[in-house]
Amino acid sequence: MQPTENMVKLVEGLIEFRPGFLVLDTSADLFGGDEIKRHHVRQFIGMLRKPAIELDMAVLLLSHPSVAGMQTGTGSSGSTAWNNSARSRLYLTTASGDGADPDVRTLTTMKANYGKKGGEIRMRWQEGVFALDDGKPSAVAGIISRRADETFKKLLSTFNRTGPTVSDLTGTNHAPAKMAKHTDAGGVSKRQFARRDAAPFGIG
Repeated sequence: MQPTENMVKLVEGLIEFRPGFLVLDTSADLFGGDEIKRHHVRQFIGMLRKPAIELDMAVLLLSHPSVAGMQTGTGSSGSTAWNNSARSRLYLTTASGDGADPDVRTLTTMKANYGKKGGEIRMRWQEGVFALDDGKPSAVAGIISRRADETFKKLLSTFNRTGPTVSDLTGTNHAPAKMAKHTDAGGVSKRQFARRDAAPFGIG
């Protein structure tokens, strides 16, 4: 197995910029060998390990699990060399079962040569990012929430002065929908606006 021209250019860029962390997404788009042949996989991982060691850089290679890997809960796919050749492996899963929260994710340590195996980090997809979900309010979530509140108040004041008439009821005049389309929304989404407590602001 030989590196492609793109791989050579990538390494040249890494040498120039010296990042401390490289994320490659996904193995299916980067690996040109047979995923079930161990020597192919080991050679590929070796190509990534070399610049990682020489440049003192962490490399995270993303990959999708097989159907069997999802069913067994191992998150594996292809040859066992994918797991055996790497120094650590993490598995990101969604909540399952009736009533499961679709925004919740769990990051589990499946392998860790230099650390504890089996650790879990619970996260929640919130306002476009994954935030730590440990039962405590996130600092990032608090900032985003305050920004949404301020934008909500500003746009509601604008609508009260100049129109259009908005309501907290779903329909053509639904306030969150109108606000999200406004030029001063600043990227706040309809969903974020809908989370604001409408009663104190006099909608309707």
